Amino acid sequence: MPAVAADLSPDPLADFPIVYQPPVRTHSWTGCYLGGQVGGATGTNQFNGQFFDNAIPDAPPATAITISSNSIGVDQFGVLGGGQAGCDVEFAPRWVIGAAADAAAANISGNTAQNGSLGLPNSTFSSTGQLNSQSNFVATATGRIGYSPSEFAGQGLFYAKGGAAWVHNEYSFNGQASTTPAGLPTVYTPFNFNDAETRVGWTVGVGLEWVIFGHWSFMAEYDYMNFGSRNSTFTGAVTFPANIANSESVNVSVSQYLNEFKLGINYRFY
Repeated sequence: MPAVAADLSPDPLADFPIVYQPPVRTHSWTGCYLGGQVGGATGTNQFNGQFFDNAIPDAPPATAITISSNSIGVDQFGVLGGGQAGCDVEFAPRWVIGAAADAAAANISGNTAQNGSLGLPNSTFSSTGQLNSQSNFVATATGRIGYSPSEFAGQGLFYAKGGAAWVHNEYSFNGQASTTPAGLPTVYTPFNFNDAETRVGWTVGVGLEWVIFGHWSFMAEYDYMNFGSRNSTFTGAVTFPANIANSESVNVSVSQYLNEFKLGINYRFY
């Protein structure tokens, strides 16, 4: 008996189930790499402790005239560029562990103005200054763990990292104080405090790395760095009215954190 058109399936393949086949894996993450990076950073340096000027005439006792607030926050912004090196091992299907180190020259800086005035028994006092903070080098040494979803066919890797961090900072507080004794001309006393230090802290971060072709991969990463709080000794000169430079130092507690956003490219050795 001839088949009736209504008995025929409109799609000959409709009766066969479709089985999902993941992409064919084309890449392994086991190996070492070298690369370069560029990026930007934001952060804050918090200064706790007052700067003072001990060269104020007609202001007994002339050793404790403050020229700044007791707590000063300096927001930082800037760019960085450097390189990285590391090795990875794919220890289970789609799971990767590794270790890496990176270092970058940076120009991450900020400043804030400090102005004040004070009424003294026999004169009036005012000061104006600028507190500057610059981070010019950052580095990390970290471990990382990553996962490469099957949909990526081994080409992409999500990862988290953590470890030690270093930063080199330079600080300065420059300005001028003025004192006007009753009935006398105003006396100006410049001041210039400076310090530099390398700080050690910790970092955590997340990122994505993607093989673009052959041995080359692209990475995008965010890192948080925390350098805690430590004392910094600012030294400098305050010039007396008679143009005699007086050396003095001020201890200030400085706490710092940074947020880094980086793009990079790696060459992998298989």
